[in-house]
Amino acid sequence: MSLGFNLNGTVVSIQNMIKKAEKMADKLEYDIDVQENEMTVSLCPVGDIEISWEKDESGTGQWRVAADCQTTPAGPGFHKAALEFAESLGLEDLRVCDETDYYIHRDFEKLKQEHFYGWLGSLVNLCCTNYADRDSQICICWDMSYFNPEDTERTIVTPMGRFSMENAMSILKEQGVDGLAQQFLMWNNEERDALFFRNRALYELWMNCYFAPSERSEEDGEINKTILDYLETAYEMDDKVPIPYEAYLELCGLDDAEPDIPDDCVKLFYGFPVGYRKGLVTEPLGNLRIVLPGSYQYEWEEDEDGNGTHLWWNVDDESPVWRVSVFRARNGQAVLPENTRQINDMVEKDIPNGRIRYGWNCMDEDGEELYIMETEIAAGDRFYLMTVAYTDPEDKDGIVALIDKIYAVNRQ
Repeated sequence: MSLGFNLNGTVVSIQNMIKKAEKMADKLEYDIDVQENEMTVSLCPVGDIEISWEKDESGTGQWRVAADCQTTPAGPGFHKAALEFAESLGLEDLRVCDETDYYIHRDFEKLKQEHFYGWLGSLVNLCCTNYADRDSQICICWDMSYFNPEDTERTIVTPMGRFSMENAMSILKEQGVDGLAQQFLMWNNEERDALFFRNRALYELWMNCYFAPSERSEEDGEINKTILDYLETAYEMDDKVPIPYEAYLELCGLDDAEPDIPDDCVKLFYGFPVGYRKGLVTEPLGNLRIVLPGSYQYEWEEDEDGNGTHLWWNVDDESPVWRVSVFRARNGQAVLPENTRQINDMVEKDIPNGRIRYGWNCMDEDGEELYIMETEIAAGDRFYLMTVAYTDPEDKDGIVALIDKIYAVNRQ
């Protein structure tokens, strides 16, 4: 249940096409990632164009180029901008398949009202009707690579924020689909207007913000400042655009910045604390699902052999440091190896779609006691070796509680 377009055409020089794409992306402030036979152009965090090419083997000397773009849930503004970008690549023999027919009629209001608003209204009605009695949340327009937020019953989780089912239906009844679209679709209007920048901020607040002081890390400082800039740009462009003011003031404090948006601004309310990372999140790692505090940052810790370990930690304090190495079974399913180590309080048990074993050890490091929770997990054809290093023995119970939440999923 989505909207989008794809197109095909040919070019004589693939390098000239790439240079043109890079020049346009730079001018329009889009991100572009060029690989050997493909490139991704990111117009906004939930809106990419995937472009690929291959040599025409018929002897014409040309390259065949294909572009594919899913434009929900980014919005009609993204659909228009993405199509215009793809058209500007200069392809010959252009063939376009646009599910909305916008390529043919070029009527933006028709694109918005008949297609995107129809899609959004149907989607929300479907969720609230079919899942009205659901005790847990439902994630929509949620990529499988995303973390999962902590469960809150009878809510709809989206990249733009969490909505209670009652609130979503109330907005639909009182404000129509347009009222919901202004919060749900990142790029709802034709231009990158105040609503666009406000919604860019909402995405960062909900998905990426750790709500940690800017001085904790370079990443925190960049995220906090980016959100403040987006919100202040939105307010400067249109002071009637609702602002998540509590979150704005919180980030001003975390960034040690004076608020530029006054208290009498129009305020946006969700009914929930803004930011999925304020609670626990479930991080996907292969077919394993690991539950961690949302404030933990992720790093890839590479060793001298070019291999590496997945690492999560709170970078500015003495919090536990979680490291996970992943190995793949050569044949069949992974199994836990025979236990030959001496570890304390060893537990071995089944977990959903796998088996886990864990226990702790203590070692001396520079005259101080360092505790290590050692965990082995077999799930499908993957074997996971996890260690959690901590210095305060009182952290042990909390670590065990999180390990007990680990589960695996079947991978088809």
